[in-house]
Amino acid sequence: MSDRGRGLRDGPAMPADLAAASPLPGIDLDNAVLRTSKAGVDLIEKSEGLSLSAYPLAGQWLIGYGHAGAEPGETITGAEAERLLHNDLARTEAALAGLLPQDLNDNQFSALASLAYNLGVGSFRETLVYKRLMAGDRAGAADAFLYLDSARIDGEMKELASLKARRTEERALFLTPVAGAGDG
Repeated sequence: MSDRGRGLRDGPAMPADLAAASPLPGIDLDNAVLRTSKAGVDLIEKSEGLSLSAYPLAGQWLIGYGHAGAEPGETITGAEAERLLHNDLARTEAALAGLLPQDLNDNQFSALASLAYNLGVGSFRETLVYKRLMAGDRAGAADAFLYLDSARIDGEMKELASLKARRTEERALFLTPVAGAGDG
């Protein structure tokens, strides 16, 4: 990962115009149980950054808010970047729905969705965050976010300030109780 990083409970639904523009086969967004909250989406947008032109990272081309699969020289509009983000996030949410405990609160799920969006779901499953969560150690899972602040650059692992900041925000969101609910 680098400064740009890559890649369902009651959160904001995908805007109707975006859902209509690019339906996701097999994913029923209206009836999804777990969704990333507005705070989670905002964290992803802020952390990924918006690039309307394709850029290379870690052997692939990205565009928008860290969407993989771009072509060199490709450009998109802000609306297209939002559509790609919501499509990519819906796929991440659907994958996480089958992996995570169902008693997570919205903030816990949203923090985990941000992490999985950045790492990819396969890599997310290998993290200490996931392993501790599945072992029932939520406090340990929260602390493990902070260990994921490095990326391979020019063949060696280097701590990145942008990842450190993102993981600190993800941890804080994970630990934030949801108003009117238990903290799961």
